[in-house]
Amino acid sequence: MADLRTGLDVTVSTLPGDAAHDAVDAGNPLKIGGKALTGIPTPVADADRVNAWFDEYGRPVVSDKDNELGLTGGVTGLRDRLVAERYTVLADSLADGINTFWTQTTANGGTITSTVGEGQLKTSTATNGSSQIVSPTVPYYPGQVAWLNSAVRFGDTGTAGNIRRLGMYTVSGTTPQEGFYYELSGTTLNAVVVKGASATATASGSWSRNAVAPFTLDTNYHSFEIRYTANTVWFLIDNVLRHSVSGTSSALTTSLTLPIAATNVKTSGATDITLAIRNIGTGRFGKRDIDVTASDSSVVYNGAIPLIPKFAVIDHATSGNNTVVAAVTSKKIRVHQCFLVAAGAVTVRFESGADGTALTGQMNVTTNSGFTLPFSPMGWFETASNTLLNLELSGAVSCDGVIGYTEV
Repeated sequence: MADLRTGLDVTVSTLPGDAAHDAVDAGNPLKIGGKALTGIPTPVADADRVNAWFDEYGRPVVSDKDNELGLTGGVTGLRDRLVAERYTVLADSLADGINTFWTQTTANGGTITSTVGEGQLKTSTATNGSSQIVSPTVPYYPGQVAWLNSAVRFGDTGTAGNIRRLGMYTVSGTTPQEGFYYELSGTTLNAVVVKGASATATASGSWSRNAVAPFTLDTNYHSFEIRYTANTVWFLIDNVLRHSVSGTSSALTTSLTLPIAATNVKTSGATDITLAIRNIGTGRFGKRDIDVTASDSSVVYNGAIPLIPKFAVIDHATSGNNTVVAAVTSKKIRVHQCFLVAAGAVTVRFESGADGTALTGQMNVTTNSGFTLPFSPMGWFETASNTLLNLELSGAVSCDGVIGYTEV
């Protein structure tokens, strides 16, 4: 390099400091500089060189704020510090089978199967074949960020006359009504917000982060994620933010209590088209001590799996065996609550199967009296799989009441 004082070329091999690591401090420090900004720096491309970021007083900016998502870790909207965590409310590994909480719908030869380590929604070769799975709705809690995450692959990069969707949305038939989802319509990958059955789709080439984080669809597995609050939704693929939408004077959706849904619909062609899902789940970023069932009496949770509660009337007067709930294929009948009143003195006992295994002791009931088993999330007792719930009476005395149960 040229010496600016003499114009002569000089060689500089190293520029050492004046004190070694772990030596006693000595000499004059070499100042470092940066760029003062009161706003947020403009993102640069991967592997670009960047300026150090300082505030207007020369202090280096170190923040736990995610500038892409506009969120600060462990801070509420009122700037209260809290300990938050990401946790799952509802999930399924379709690689290991299709859980019974899904409502499965197929038409014109469409199929839903778990095979070769993945769940497959196929259309069949019929012109208008379709397949769809929809979970129970999951409550949204204000002040928390809801999320959906999945491992998904498309069997091709798009086919004319086919639409595949994945996300958090309600449906009428196979038409989305409310929510957020990814959509492969023909060969166009969209991020979609739907409100009142009116969908606003943004193609991947126009995603808000396309300039710095473009995405090209292929047939490999990718992580498709959606996060949302009351006013903003973020679409992430492979842990990279690709697109975001915020509400204006109008709310993004009418409801934020949404199910997981996946749809594969064909309107033309003779190809059997695949949407493959290895696993999928939804949950929240927030405080774990919120009871996920507190405001939702439509489900009873077995771990992270929601079960639909059912009821059966007790109206029996036959000495011996009385079927309260018929056997359900591959399911146990778990009783969560019950009340029973007898018209006369009788001994009653619940059993797994007719003349089967006793689930309770023999309970003596006097005339016009009975008992109540209050609601228990874990259940009072349950039958064996594929086995009816039986009420054994010691005599022909009318016994009436009701039970609340789930199939597990």
